[in-house]
Amino acid sequence: MTKLTGVIFDIQRSAMHDGPGIRTTVFFQGCPLRCRWCHNPESWARPWLKGQSAPKSRSATADEILEVVELDRAFYERSGGGLTVSGGEPTAQPEFLVQLLTEAKSLGFHTCLDTTGLFGSSLLARLFPITDVFLLDYKASSSVEHQELTGVDNRAIAATRKRLVATGANVILRCPLIDGANVNGRHLSEIARISRQVAQTQLLPYHSLGRHKYEALGIRVPLAGVPSMSSDRLDELRDAIVLRGGVRVEVG
Repeated sequence: MTKLTGVIFDIQRSAMHDGPGIRTTVFFQGCPLRCRWCHNPESWARPWLKGQSAPKSRSATADEILEVVELDRAFYERSGGGLTVSGGEPTAQPEFLVQLLTEAKSLGFHTCLDTTGLFGSSLLARLFPITDVFLLDYKASSSVEHQELTGVDNRAIAATRKRLVATGANVILRCPLIDGANVNGRHLSEIARISRQVAQTQLLPYHSLGRHKYEALGIRVPLAGVPSMSSDRLDELRDAIVLRGGVRVEVG
C-alpha cells in the first residue's frame, strides 16, 4: 500500500468527549463549512489545495499518527476508548482518512469519525466497515438556515444521515445549540425526531472559548455578542426536546 501523507493541526491525548471512553483525537486540516460558532477556525485553511498557510498544521503519515495513538492503548482497553478523527472535516482528505482508519482497525483500535456529513455515498461505503461510531453533527433543520449559519445548505448532509441510519451505522447525533442562531421550535422538534433513529444524541452548548483564535488569525468574531450558554439553559432545552419526542438526550 502506498503510504499517503495527510495534513493535521493537532493531536489530543486523553480526550473524554469525542466518543466512548478515553480517546486520542486527531484533528484534520481543512473544512468546507464556515460555521458561525466554530471554535477551531485554524482548521479552515486547506494548504494542500490553495497554497494557504495555517498555524500549527503539519504533514503526517498514518504510521506517525498511530505511533501516538499506540501510547495509550492500555487506557482504551480499560475504558472502551480508541481513536477519534475530527477536524476541520476529515472527509476533506478522503484517501488519507480511509488509510488511517484502515490501519487503525488492523491494529485493533476502536474508531470514531467526527463529521459534518458532507460527503457522498461512495465514500460512506468505504468508511462503514472501518468506522465503529459516526459522531454526526446536526447544526440546523432547514436548508436556508443551514446555508446562513454554515455557508452550505444541508441537502447532501441530510442524505448522508439517512444513508447512515439505513445501513445500521452506530450514529451519535451531536447538536450544537446557540441562542439567537439555531435554537427554535422546529429545530428542537427535528432533533427529537431524529434522535429516535440514532444510538445517542448529545447536546453541545455554545461557548465563546475560541474567540482568541479569531483575533489571532485576524478574523472577525461572528458571534461576538453571544454569551456562552449556561447549564440551566441547556437543561431547559434538553427538557424541551425530551418532551417533544419522548427520547433520552445527553448534554455535552
